[in-house]
Amino acid sequence: MKFVVLQFPGSNCDMDCYRAVGEVLGQPVRFAWHKDTRIEPDETILVPGGFSYGDYLRCGAIARFSPIMHSVRQAAERGQKVIGICNGFQILCEAGLLPGALVRNRQRHFLCQHVHLRVETNSSPFTRLYQAGQILNIPIAHGEGCYIAQPDVLAELKAHQQILFRYVDAHGEPSDAANPNGAMENIAGIRNRAGNVLGMMPHPNAPAKPSSTPATAWPSSKVCFINRHDAMIAKKTELEDIGRLTFESCLLVHRTLGPGLLESVYEKALAFELAERGLQILCQKDIPVSYRSVRLDCGFRADIIVEKCLLLELKAVDALTSTHKAQVLTYLKLTGLTLGFLVNFNVNLLKNGFHRVVLNHPESPSRSSRLRG
Repeated sequence: MKFVVLQFPGSNCDMDCYRAVGEVLGQPVRFAWHKDTRIEPDETILVPGGFSYGDYLRCGAIARFSPIMHSVRQAAERGQKVIGICNGFQILCEAGLLPGALVRNRQRHFLCQHVHLRVETNSSPFTRLYQAGQILNIPIAHGEGCYIAQPDVLAELKAHQQILFRYVDAHGEPSDAANPNGAMENIAGIRNRAGNVLGMMPHPNAPAKPSSTPATAWPSSKVCFINRHDAMIAKKTELEDIGRLTFESCLLVHRTLGPGLLESVYEKALAFELAERGLQILCQKDIPVSYRSVRLDCGFRADIIVEKCLLLELKAVDALTSTHKAQVLTYLKLTGLTLGFLVNFNVNLLKNGFHRVVLNHPESPSRSSRLRG
C-alpha cells in the first residue's frame, strides 16, 4: 500500500503522518505540496493537522481551493481512501467530501489533552481490526473541533453507520462530561456514505511512534498512517516535533491568559506548559559574548531554550519591530542554534504575534558546546 501526505502552508502534523506510515507501518510514503496535482491511483491520501493558510476565514476554508484538492476529490470519487486528521477533517468538510462542519469548541479554548474514543463499528476499512465498542486513548489538539450537522444529516450518519468514533469516558459511556468540545452526538470521527473517506479530530499520528506509544494508545499495528530516514532527516523531524509542541504550548497560554499581561507572566506560564509536555527547558539562560578571546559581560539572556535546540524570545508589546527580529537572529548566532520563535503575547490572535526565525550557517559551533547545563 502506498501513501501520500498533503502539505499546505501552515500544516504542522505532516511529518508526524509521514513518520507513522514509514516508521510504524513500513509503507512507501511521499509528500505532495498543495500546488501539486498528482495523486497516484494506488495511493491512500492523508490530509494532516495544522493551521492551513493560518485558519483564515474558517479552518480549511482556503485549503479546499488548493490545486491538490481537485485531485483529491477525483481520487475519492474513484474509491481511493482519504484520511483527514484534525485540520484535515475540517478541510474535507469544507471541500464537501464529508458532511457537517467543525466549529469553535464550546469552551472557546484550544484543547490539548488525551481523550477516550469508542469504536462505533468495525464494518469499515478504517476500523476493521478493532472490536466494536473498543476504547482507545488518543490525544486531541484543536480549537475548532466541535462537530455540528443538521438533524437529517445526523440521522443519516447513524442510519448508515457512518459515525466511526465517539468521545466517551473511561468506561465507554458517551457522557457530556466526556465530550471535550461539545460535538453533537459526541462525534469524534465519521466516514462518507461510500466508506472510503474518514475524518477525525483526534490525532492517531501523535502516539504512533514505536518508542513512545503508550499501551492504551492507538495500536501501532493498526495505525493507518508514516520510512526510515537517515540521521539528518531524523534530527530535523525531532526539531519539528519540538517546535510543534512549543507552538501548541504558546497557543494554550495565550488563549488562557489573553493579552495585556507582563512578559514575565507569560514566561512562567509557558515554562510550566513546556515542562508539562516533558520538554527540557532553560529559562533566562546566559548568552555569552566573546571579543578577541575575551568574554564580555553583556547581560544577554534567552527567555527560554527548549531541549537545547529551540530559542524562544517572548514579548508583550504593542507591536513587534525589525529590531526584535534582529535580536533573535543575533541570539541564534551567539548560541549556535538555528531555530528561534519570536512570540508577542500582546495580540488578540497569536498568529499575528508569532514569528519563526531560521538561521543556517554551518560554520557555527555546535549547540552542545555553547549551551551546557
